[in-house]
Amino acid sequence: VWEWCQDLYHKSYAGAPRDGSAWLSGGEEKRRVLRGGSWYMHAYDCRSALRLQLQQDLRGSDVGFRIVAVARQ
Repeated sequence: VWEWCQDLYHKSYAGAPRDGSAWLSGGEEKRRVLRGGSWYMHAYDCRSALRLQLQQDLRGSDVGFRIVAVARQ
């Protein structure tokens, strides 16, 4: 499943935050980044380095998000 990211879409990484935080300024306001590929793609393309952009209000059977929980120490 393509995984939604918080980042706004930018055509390049020039000016991107270097600390791993979401890039929420200066991009295409209505488009967000998706990563990871999907079940209908070749295995090589199912990787986090694969990047796509989509209007943030669109949905599909191959688009989703990942729930993350931080373990307590």
